[in-house]
Amino acid sequence: MCQAKSLKCMVTETPGYKNYLETRGAALKMLEEESRINAKASAYYEDEMRGLEYMLDASPLIIKNLRHHCHHITGIKEYEYREHHRDRADKFKKKLEDLKNLDKQGLLVPESKTLGGFGFEFDGQLYNSDTLKYYECMLAMERAGLLDVFRRVVGGARRSAVLEIGAGWGGLAYQFKKIFPKTTYIIVDLPQSIIFSATYLKTAFPGAAVFISNGASRDWKNFNIYDYDFIFLPHYLWAGLNFKNPDLVINTIGFQEMSAKQVADYVSKAKVWGAPYIYSMNRDRSPYNFELSTVSEVMKNFAEVSQIKILDVPYYDFNPKKGGIISRLKNFIKNILGLKRQGVNEYRHLVGKLN
Repeated sequence: MCQAKSLKCMVTETPGYKNYLETRGAALKMLEEESRINAKASAYYEDEMRGLEYMLDASPLIIKNLRHHCHHITGIKEYEYREHHRDRADKFKKKLEDLKNLDKQGLLVPESKTLGGFGFEFDGQLYNSDTLKYYECMLAMERAGLLDVFRRVVGGARRSAVLEIGAGWGGLAYQFKKIFPKTTYIIVDLPQSIIFSATYLKTAFPGAAVFISNGASRDWKNFNIYDYDFIFLPHYLWAGLNFKNPDLVINTIGFQEMSAKQVADYVSKAKVWGAPYIYSMNRDRSPYNFELSTVSEVMKNFAEVSQIKILDVPYYDFNPKKGGIISRLKNFIKNILGLKRQGVNEYRHLVGKLN
């Protein structure tokens, strides 16, 4: 027990830091096994993960504001939401209202204050670009009919499971579990990212039953996923997973940064496993990823793919002029003349029917 009354000492004793220490221990074992079997991610991801190495030895004060460090994953910085940037809030609120107008099921989940949550405050709640991004994803999945199975829960028992490939800091998982608390949420990711998502979600849901893999292979056949609220698994175990198939597989802004083979391995495994649908919110390819053709091309090799339209502008764009009447008219003319082709850099909500 820490006796000093220093801020560092008090933070060390918080649930967030204790959750971090437990998660880090598991992640280090995953990294050791990953190195042993040479299970490397794509070159793009390997480069990105170097920026997260300091999280393997994070101080209690870093964990106290873990959300401030998630910019390594999403590019969104807490600094952009401080009071002297309040001039951005009106456009931000307008986009929030545009999304709310499409919402018939009450899918909006504000940013939590957990571990340094931040955002513009509207009606006592925090909202940032991550909030809107994942809200848009939930709306796309709702429009595609993918969320119905998670509403059909009888007698309080868990009857459904979702698996997210590459959950980042856990933002979509947080929203999903807030809306569908009886769902088992499985995360398959790089060990460095699991440090973020497992620490965050264990802290945001203190009563949750959590399983974090130690990275070792095992026979998953008799593993009961419904014993847990959250399950965290390293990416290299994917091919060997054989527990009950999830009802939905999700990937957001992850496939675009993988190699074509890695995307194919994920989608083909989901199909063979028996997952009925896979949802993707990605660019067809990140600009600097030269190991991928396009996400949609790879998905079409294994699934019947359809696109879900939500707004006229991507989640990160808060300029209403770009989605206005003039812009739509120009695009209409280009389509007629055959001059417009949707670029690989545009984000798309894709649904792949696998089975």
